[in-house]
Amino acid sequence: MKIFFRSKILPTPEDTAEMLAKDFIRYTEEMFRFRENLYIALSGGSTPNLFFDILAQEYPKAVVWKRLHFFWVDERCVPHQHIESNFGNAFERCFSKVDIPRENLHPVLGGENPVSETVRYTGDILSHVPCTGGFPIFDLILLGMGEDGHTASIFSRPKEPNLVL
Repeated sequence: MKIFFRSKILPTPEDTAEMLAKDFIRYTEEMFRFRENLYIALSGGSTPNLFFDILAQEYPKAVVWKRLHFFWVDERCVPHQHIESNFGNAFERCFSKVDIPRENLHPVLGGENPVSETVRYTGDILSHVPCTGGFPIFDLILLGMGEDGHTASIFSRPKEPNLVL
């Protein structure tokens, strides 16, 4: 498979989300030639909202959902039903409207104790996502960027610099 990078600026957020949805469909179709399942990591926040909406409304049957596993790169410490839950947002906008097995969604349990949830979620990732050298290798990682330039809950000026990767 040929891997390439490109940069493209589109006129509107809607155009960008539409292109991303089409690229996502093409990418998964291509990758299924090489892999039984794909492992995808998603960011939260508002960046993926249009993407989720377009996938669910315009392309719900264009994706082989049963062969995709989704994980989250960040989550707030709130239950999934909370308005600020990244998983809750993705589920409401997209995953509740498409035919994906619930066991293929691997959310952080944000309402749980953060320390014990970190251990549980690490185990969930390591037991599903193929690893190389002990590190999980996702097939696709979709990240957004906050207004302050942060991504995946990694901030440029953290209050506690020892907590930044």
